[in-house]
Amino acid sequence: MDGAKNPEMNDRIEITAPAAALLRELKKRHGPLLFHQGGGCCDGSVPLCLKQSEFRVGSKDVLLGFVEDTPFYLGSGQPEQVARQGLVLDIADGDTDRFSVEAAEGVYFVSRPRWGSSCPGPVNSCGLRGFSAATTDSTK
Repeated sequence: MDGAKNPEMNDRIEITAPAAALLRELKKRHGPLLFHQGGGCCDGSVPLCLKQSEFRVGSKDVLLGFVEDTPFYLGSGQPEQVARQGLVLDIADGDTDRFSVEAAEGVYFVSRPRWGSSCPGPVNSCGLRGFSAATTDSTK
């Protein structure tokens, strides 16, 4: 079901201001993107941000929702708890050995559960190369 037709689906994912700014810039450069989180259910899970044309969504992957009009899929091994709680999408400094489109920026996308986080405090929300710093209230 299309997230634009199902507003509840869009409520499952929050995005911090720095992550939203980075995602908008990446979409300008690379065209339509998608997120896929294939593993990890806890603080610090690292979803891939990929060109839609270069990734085939699996038949057991689940569309969690949309962030900045970009679909966010969970791999088939993701617990239902992630879908119920929702996620906060942020960015963190660092290089990764991944194929994600943001890797060239020296940052990576990171997610954490929106409620009931196992680690207190927000994920690192750094001011990065022109992206304004902001944090998301983890008590929502």
